[in-house]
Amino acid sequence: MNNWLDTLDNKIATPSQAEAGSDDLHWRSLSLFLLYRITLSLTLMFFFYLGAGPAFLGSVVPQLYAIVVTLYTALAFTSALFFLWRSPKPEQQTYLALFVDITAITLLMHASGGVQTGMGMLIAVSIIAGALIMGGRAALLFAALAALAVITDQVHASLSKAAIPPQFIQAGFLGAVFFATALLTLVLSSRVRASELLAQERANELDHLAKINANVIQHMRTGVLVIDSAGKIVMMNDPAWHLLGMPTASTGSQLAKASPELAHMLRKRHAGSKQKYNNFHSQRQGPELRAHFNPLGSKEQGDILIFLEDTSQITREAQHMKLASLGRLLPPASPTKFKIR
Repeated sequence: MNNWLDTLDNKIATPSQAEAGSDDLHWRSLSLFLLYRITLSLTLMFFFYLGAGPAFLGSVVPQLYAIVVTLYTALAFTSALFFLWRSPKPEQQTYLALFVDITAITLLMHASGGVQTGMGMLIAVSIIAGALIMGGRAALLFAALAALAVITDQVHASLSKAAIPPQFIQAGFLGAVFFATALLTLVLSSRVRASELLAQERANELDHLAKINANVIQHMRTGVLVIDSAGKIVMMNDPAWHLLGMPTASTGSQLAKASPELAHMLRKRHAGSKQKYNNFHSQRQGPELRAHFNPLGSKEQGDILIFLEDTSQITREAQHMKLASLGRLLPPASPTKFKIR
């Protein structure tokens, strides 16, 4: 009856499994980021081609806007394919996605009229998402690249003498927003990661204690069973299995299948019986067993912890103790003296 112990051992996380859990978290975060990018690219493309969105989309250089938004949508779907292939690593895919977002949104902003359109805030959203996934100084690097791209666009507008004058002050404020959001996200994400690390350490400690407790219970001489409110076996150690005559019932089976007598006593207890100790025979030729019922928690109808003991063993131990006590009470025998004639 090692099923419950094997199940518990399989659930205990090893260091490699903990690392896999952290990697899964990065993949889940990346999936949300990719979903946002696909939604954004499709929205920008549909609003432009249908003419139902803001009027400034592609108002200055519509040909450039059409080319860039189409390529941006295609690259967003290509990123989804890389995500499904799980190659390359999530951090590397995030680097590529951020570089594409900064380049594409800057060009779309240029084709729509510059920083005064407000499209630069879309870059800030991408930087926040990247900082949450990557962490470290990489987020600050992409914030600097985004600020440089926006200022370069304004320099190009001033040199080309475009119809819309450059807005260096707004571009500067937008660059400051990029750095501020990156720094704030890094601080918050570092605290979240510290909390996750602490929680993982506590979970590992609890798993270790659970494994120790499981081994202690498994090697006890006393039979131990845990029965839920529906009468099903939650846990049964090897001594309990042997005392009950090695039944075919296992974890998840009804207690009546393992021992009808024990199930009957449990029903009597649920009916209101306050008797804590119950003697019974699980088999006709088997030893007399004593069952001790202990409720787990405050609810009487909740899980029940049952201890099983062989009364013959208890009797033998009591006789040994009695003989030892009598041995202490008897006076020591005096040595016999022999005379040599």
